[in-house]
Amino acid sequence: MMNVISIFFLAAGFYGIKTFVQLPFWILAAVFFIFSSGLIYTPMWIIKQNFKEIYPEVFILALITLELFLAINFLPLSFYVGGAIIGIIYYAASGILVNYMKKKEIIYKRYAITASILLLLVVLTA
Repeated sequence: MMNVISIFFLAAGFYGIKTFVQLPFWILAAVFFIFSSGLIYTPMWIIKQNFKEIYPEVFILALITLELFLAINFLPLSFYVGGAIIGIIYYAASGILVNYMKKKEIIYKRYAITASILLLLVVLTA
């Protein structure tokens, strides 16, 4: 749960930095990729997964999160809404990945329903 909050604050903070400080977005994207890959790897480390075995999954999930971060940048949303959308997607994707690595079966119904309801709630109230 702390990772979801961390990714929310990271994304919302980077959207704010881009708007107010006018840093080039590619710098923020590179830093976001590094931090998000670390946040994706931490639950895997907790369930004792070998890094060499899960490197592709961590890299692909971090890349998907980065692409979502870049795509939301072009939408006319506030910092908090963009960060909330990224946090919700991260919650669903990371939860599915952790359950798959732990039990070797894909449990996606709970995460898909929760993420869909939360995304609908955030987008309709934005």
